[in-house]
Amino acid sequence: MSTRTRTANAYESSLNGSITNSATSFAVVSGAGLVQPMYLVIEPDVPALREFIRVGVIAGNNFSSVTRGLTGSTAGAQAHSSGAIVRTVVTSQLVGDIFTDIEAVEASGAAHYAGTDVADHPEATTSVRGFISAADKTKLDALAAANQVTGGNAHDHAGGDGAQISHSGLSALTTGDPHTQYVLHTALIAAIVDTVRTSSLAETADDASLSASWENGASIAFTKPAAWATYELMAWGDVTFHLLAAGLETCLARMDISANQGDIGQGAMAANQEIQSVPCQHRRTGLSGDVTVTIQYSGSSGDMSKTGSQLCFIARRLT
Repeated sequence: MSTRTRTANAYESSLNGSITNSATSFAVVSGAGLVQPMYLVIEPDVPALREFIRVGVIAGNNFSSVTRGLTGSTAGAQAHSSGAIVRTVVTSQLVGDIFTDIEAVEASGAAHYAGTDVADHPEATTSVRGFISAADKTKLDALAAANQVTGGNAHDHAGGDGAQISHSGLSALTTGDPHTQYVLHTALIAAIVDTVRTSSLAETADDASLSASWENGASIAFTKPAAWATYELMAWGDVTFHLLAAGLETCLARMDISANQGDIGQGAMAANQEIQSVPCQHRRTGLSGDVTVTIQYSGSSGDMSKTGSQLCFIARRLT
């Protein structure tokens, strides 16, 4: 069954009224742009109150069927005051839902996908290209079991009389014939099998003494599967900064994959007590060994602190 969890870029609003730690229905100031179901976080910039939730039903500005205190929340489900920030973020639950759907397709062989948003593959007929029907397969199984192909052993197959036909010996194939469909399907399953997921990681320890030097935040070690020769890895995340005193300050974030850094994300703050979330990402290809993925941060003065960081990555086999 498809999970079809959604997300939205750069969504941020606030609670329209306080909620208890057991509330499963509440309102936000604005639910514009949100499509159910989706994962959100309440108080993302306050480590002691940070709570990850899954919203099952969204009707305008009203949320219901809310699952509270998901893994990664600081203290499970908590009470929150009116005006508390509500924001979209990348969560391990969202990545997990994506791969649950992929693994379901792999487990079923992807023969006749019955998801709610994708039409089933048609069954093959004399005029329609598609997959073999259950009825036709039953007939073929009966013929094979009873050796009912007239003169079948007299045909000179590749490799000797009556031998198995080699796929490499076939020619004049077209896009819609069953053999080509099989090859494309096999390649799809191989691509799914050769993609591995990892959980995201949130690191909430405060660093109140930033300097111009780069320091390490959240970090995850990835061990290359034994069957992989080379692979590529995509990592993304963000660092949250807090300005402690008025004055224009610069905050930086970058992704490091085993001492190879990606592009630098940059933010600027000027108002006292301002909070800034700085995103960054990095992609490396042709990797052949174990790696460590780390999100790094830097600040321009001691008037700023780092309040948390989070990262997530996906690795895919190349050879």
